[in-house]
Amino acid sequence: MKKRIVSCLVLLALCALPLSALAEERETITLTVSGARNSLCASWEDLQMIAGIEERFGIVLECQEYSGEDWQVQKGLLFASGDIPDLFLSAGFSFNEAADYGSQGFLLPLNDLIEQYGENTKAVFEKNPALKRLATSPDGNIYGLIEGSAIPANMANRNWINEQWIENLGLEFPETLDDLYEVLVAFRDQDANQNGDPNDEIPVSGRVLDEIILNALGIPTKTSSGRALYLKDGVPTMIAMDEKYKTYLEIMHQYYEEGLLDSATFVQTGDELNAKIAEGRVGAYTLAAPWLMESEETAWDYRYFGGLTSEWNDEKMIGATSGVNNTIAVAISTSNPYPERTFEMLDWFYSDEGSTYGFIGDENVGWKWDDEATGTWSRVLPEDWTDTDEAYRVGRLVITGMNIYRDADWKLFQPTGNNIWLYDQYTDYAVPYFKDVFPSVVLTEDELDAIAGIETDLESYITDAVVRFVVGEESIEEGWSNFQNTLKNIGAEEYVRVYTQAYERYMGAE
Repeated sequence: MKKRIVSCLVLLALCALPLSALAEERETITLTVSGARNSLCASWEDLQMIAGIEERFGIVLECQEYSGEDWQVQKGLLFASGDIPDLFLSAGFSFNEAADYGSQGFLLPLNDLIEQYGENTKAVFEKNPALKRLATSPDGNIYGLIEGSAIPANMANRNWINEQWIENLGLEFPETLDDLYEVLVAFRDQDANQNGDPNDEIPVSGRVLDEIILNALGIPTKTSSGRALYLKDGVPTMIAMDEKYKTYLEIMHQYYEEGLLDSATFVQTGDELNAKIAEGRVGAYTLAAPWLMESEETAWDYRYFGGLTSEWNDEKMIGATSGVNNTIAVAISTSNPYPERTFEMLDWFYSDEGSTYGFIGDENVGWKWDDEATGTWSRVLPEDWTDTDEAYRVGRLVITGMNIYRDADWKLFQPTGNNIWLYDQYTDYAVPYFKDVFPSVVLTEDELDAIAGIETDLESYITDAVVRFVVGEESIEEGWSNFQNTLKNIGAEEYVRVYTQAYERYMGAE
C-alpha cells in the first residue's frame, strides 16, 4: 500500500510537467496490448501512434492485435486461458462483456483512478453523462472507457433525397408524409433526372423509409428494427407493440405495392444498392455521404432527408443518439503492473489534444492548419500516397477505437472540404429536430438470463413478419392481432420489463 501511495504522489508531480518532458523524467515501461485491428491496417507496430505513445509517456506497447473477425473469437480465448494482456485497445467489449469480465476480476475498476487522476475523463463525463452511465456496470464499477462524439453528423443517420429532382418536377421539398408520397409518385412517373427516360428512376431504395415514417408517426428511432424501444409518455415501449407500428406497415406496403419502394429492397446486398446509387438512379437512400457513390455532377443534388410530420404527429423529429459508441473501447487488466501510468495515458486521450491525436495523428503529420484563426484545417498525406485519406489515417497513423471524445468545441471540429457541406446539411435540416432515441443500457447477469433467447427470437420474427406484411404476402389488417399475440408468446413483455428495469438503473447512475 505504501508503495502505491508513493507512486501516486510521484504521478501527481509528473502531471504538472509538459507532456514532452514526461518520458524523459521517468523510466520507460512496457505493456502488452491486444485488440481488434482495422482491416486497412497491416500492423499496429507500424502505426505512428505507437511511437508517439512511447515518446509522450515512456510506454512501449508490445502489440498482439487481431482482425475484427478473429478478435471476436480470440478475446474469449484470452479470458478463458487467463493469459490476458496488460491493456486492451480497440477492445469492442459489449457493456455486458465488460461487466462480466470485470466482475470475474480480469478488468481493473477505474473508479478510484478516475477520481484521483482523471481530469479529462471527468470533464468528458460532465459534458456527456451518457458516457459515464454506459461505462458504469451494474455493480457500480467502471471497467473501461468509451469513444464518443457530439458532432451532429455522428448522432443521427445520414439520409438523403434528391432535391434537384424535386425542383426539376416543380415540387416543394416534402414537409409531411403526404408531401413525400406526392414527391415519390412524381419520381416514379416523370423524368425526374431529365435524361429523356421517365422509367429509369428508382424513387427509394434501402431501408431509409422505416426511420422516416416511424419518426413522422411520432416514434423517435434511427433503426428499422421493430424490437427497439422508445419512450411513450416516459414509459419504455417496444416499437412493434405500438398501434402506430401498424400504420407504419400499411404505409410501407402502399409504397411497395405502388412501386415507390425498390422491389429489391429486402433482398439486395449493400454492394447492389451502392451500384444503383452510383448510377445516379436512386431518389432517396441512406449513405454516409452522397459523394461516396454519386458522381461529382450529382453528389451535391441531395439534401438531408428527415423530420416529416403527419396526421398522427405534428412534431418534426429525427431520432438521434447521445453520440456515445455502444462498446467499451479500452480497458486495463488487473494484472497490469503500472495502472497509474496506463490510466494517465488513457485519460490524455479524452483531452482535446489527445482526441485529435487519437483521431488523425499529430499536427503536420496527419493534419495541418490551413488557417488556425478560423479553425480550418486539412489532411496531410505523403506525396507518394495513392490510396484514400481514410486508408492513410487508419493504416499509418492511429489505432481506431480509442477512448476519444470529439465535442462541439473539438479542436478540428470546424469542417473543411466536403465536410463543410455535410456540416451545413445537419445544422440546417437535422439538428433542430433531434429527438433522443432509447439509450443503450447495461443488463445484469440475471437480466440477461431472463431474456436469454427472447431477443434473438423477437428480432428474427419481426424481421420476417415485416417483409411479409410489406410485400403483401400477409394481410396487415387480418394478421395484426396474430402478430401481437406472437410477440407476447415469444416473451416481448418480459423483454420490455427487463429493459425498463435496466433503463431506470441507467437513469439513476450519477
